[in-house]
Amino acid sequence: MAPATTATTWVLVDVSEAIVEVTVLGGAVTVGPERDPRSVAALQRYTLRRDASGRYQGQLTSLSESDRLAIAKATEINAFLNPSRWTPEIAAQLPQYQLYQDALVAAVLPDPAVQAIDFTLLSRTSQFAGRVQIVGTVTNLGGPFTSRAGQQQVQLYETPLGGRSQLVASQDFQNLAPGETIRVNYQRDWKASSPAEGEFPPSYQVVISYDPDIAIDGNSHNDDSNLQNNRLERSGAGINGLFN
Repeated sequence: MAPATTATTWVLVDVSEAIVEVTVLGGAVTVGPERDPRSVAALQRYTLRRDASGRYQGQLTSLSESDRLAIAKATEINAFLNPSRWTPEIAAQLPQYQLYQDALVAAVLPDPAVQAIDFTLLSRTSQFAGRVQIVGTVTNLGGPFTSRAGQQQVQLYETPLGGRSQLVASQDFQNLAPGETIRVNYQRDWKASSPAEGEFPPSYQVVISYDPDIAIDGNSHNDDSNLQNNRLERSGAGINGLFN
C-alpha cells in the first residue's frame, strides 16, 4: 500500500495484523494492492481486511457524522493540540495532527461562508444604461447545518459612496448540507455614464446574519465554526465594466 498524497490531503491510517484502514479527511489518495488500486476521496474510509482464508478484501464506505465526530474528539489527536502536554517527541509530529484536526473541524462543524458577489448585465436600454443583477453566493464549507426557521438569513446591502448602507435583498435559509449553496439577488437599473453610478459607484456587501441567541439555543448543528467568512464586499465599479 502506498498512498499518494498532496499538500491538501489529510489521511488517518490504522494498521493491524488483520486489517488496514485508510480514512480520508481531505483531498484524495490512491490506496490498495497494486492489482486493485482504489481512489479514496474525503470523507471516505477504505478498509483492507483479511478473511478466514487469508485473502484480503477491500471495502469503501462513506464516513457517517458519528464517525467524523468520534475521530475529531480522539484523545490521541487532541493531545497533540494541548500545549501543556507537548514534549519534544510529539512536537515533531504536531503539523500532521494539526492538519488532521483542521480537516475534521471542517468536515464536522457547519461553516456557511460568503463565497462571491457576481454582477450580470440583464439588458441594455442604451450603450451605457441597462438592467443589472447583483448576486451573492453562500456555500456551506463544513458539516451539515441544521437549524430552525427564522434564525438565519443572507443579506445584501448597497452602500453609496459616503452614504449609509441599505438592505436591498435578503434570503432566509434553514438547513444546508455540506457543499450546498444558496443565493441572494437584487436587480436594478444602472447608468454607467452617471456620476452616482459611473464615477462614484456604490459598493455591495453580502452578510450572513444570525439570531443573537443562536449560539446558546442548545443546537450545535447551527453553530457556525468560522465567523470570519460571513461577510464579503465588492465595489460596483465591476458593473460599469459590463457596459464596455
